[in-house]
Amino acid sequence: MQLQALHFSGKKQLMELTWSVLLITGLFCFLYINQPKEVDWSKAPVKTAQLNIYIGSESHTGIQYLEVSHSRHYPITVTYKVLDEYLLQFTEQVLLTSPASIAPNTKTRVANYLPIDGMNQSGLGFSNFHTSYANNQNNITSKPYIPPIKAEALVKQAPNKDHFKPWMLKLNSHQGVNVNAIDFDVPIGTPIYAMAAGEVVSTYEDSDFGCLSKKCRPYGNELDILHEDGSVAAYAHLKQNGISVNLGDKVTAGQLVAYSGDTGSGGAHLHVQIEALQYSDDGETKITTLPLTFIDENETAIELSEGDYINATSMTATMMNRFNRAYYH
Repeated sequence: MQLQALHFSGKKQLMELTWSVLLITGLFCFLYINQPKEVDWSKAPVKTAQLNIYIGSESHTGIQYLEVSHSRHYPITVTYKVLDEYLLQFTEQVLLTSPASIAPNTKTRVANYLPIDGMNQSGLGFSNFHTSYANNQNNITSKPYIPPIKAEALVKQAPNKDHFKPWMLKLNSHQGVNVNAIDFDVPIGTPIYAMAAGEVVSTYEDSDFGCLSKKCRPYGNELDILHEDGSVAAYAHLKQNGISVNLGDKVTAGQLVAYSGDTGSGGAHLHVQIEALQYSDDGETKITTLPLTFIDENETAIELSEGDYINATSMTATMMNRFNRAYYH
């Protein structure tokens, strides 16, 4: 049997072979070397529920309702969508207020409806139920922000693009509301700076618990800053006692506000996103995250993708950015 030698006619074939080798190596490391350790859930902190949802009915009228209360310090916005099959079961006596603003320590009725006669309905069917401190009245135009870190860092996750980078293994935990979030691969204790000016509306820094599983997500420390335009910046997975500002503080763009950690899920990294209300022509309003771009030292807007480096100074990071921008941006 005659063996044929492999020949590569050009740069493209060699690059495809290199990608394949990197992908196989990465998958091997992910599946066989970097297996998550068993989690000791006895060390998980106890978190007090801050949001309460009530579904009930008035005995004398038959009206059913949905009410929401919370124990946070600032008003929150609640959005939801009623499932289509439930809309067909209502009479004309319906009050649905989405979005609804919920004041602190106040039970607010956000849905009030009367089922069709004879309809034995146990509760209101809804989806896309989300809360946020965002309170913008109109859609916000995307703008560049100050980078949240000054150190060089790899972008582990960024909004999905129409390309695939094998060496990043294309993680997809950012979906739904978090679709435009960005993750930076930074060591514990990396200084974090405010991406824009605003007011501190939420802080949680008590946790020292984290693991690679998504089940640990509720135990991540987080800082939320409300901007003047009604959007909210969220900085997550912070170090225990790693928030350097207080609830109600006014912060300036570029001010030191926290230190990164490894609490919650995913290991040591920084997760950032800008939340806002998105209004559509059909009247539906939902909470979403805005696309994130940053401004560099030359006042140039930068859009980041997986595999890019922010604040690139080393030769490796600089070369990787040049390669990414040549082939992917």
